[in-house]
Amino acid sequence: MGVSHAADADQRLLAAAAAGDVAEVKAALANGANADARDPEGTPATMLATRGHHTEALRALLDAGADVDAQDATLDNPLLYSGREGFLDIIRLANEAEADPTITNRYGGVAHIPASERGHVEVVRYLLNETDIDVDHVNKLGWTALLEAIRCPMAVHATSRSSSCCSRPAPIPTWPMATVCGR
Repeated sequence: MGVSHAADADQRLLAAAAAGDVAEVKAALANGANADARDPEGTPATMLATRGHHTEALRALLDAGADVDAQDATLDNPLLYSGREGFLDIIRLANEAEADPTITNRYGGVAHIPASERGHVEVVRYLLNETDIDVDHVNKLGWTALLEAIRCPMAVHATSRSSSCCSRPAPIPTWPMATVCGR
């Protein structure tokens, strides 16, 4: 296969991954596309599929041997990005593909920290119960998932790893933020 043919197949794959076109992803792979192809900005096909929340396109890439831990220029990978966006289906798929939960994003955080910040309770619960993620991981900013969850009380229940929490969230306390922010 010539270089031009392989490059064309890679371009087809990248476009198909971004569009979520599973049939075209599979066709491009069958025509010699590299499952780990990257666009000119360095974004892997897995991240193009993830950003579009195209779970089945991502599955096709992973089934073809794509690296589930490949990071883009902002240091996101499917697990990290899906934690932030609340894509539980992609979190599950990445975990099935043996994604490394210790890989960090540009802030030095692991997937449950941005999930806690955004209040994605089910994502946090899944990551804590189904992966080896470090519940006490501290990012470059000095934050843990629990500190992020304080700003979003619904996520506190998931980060506590306790089933005995009350069923209603408490009002957002002001003292933790004042302590953390030095105010």
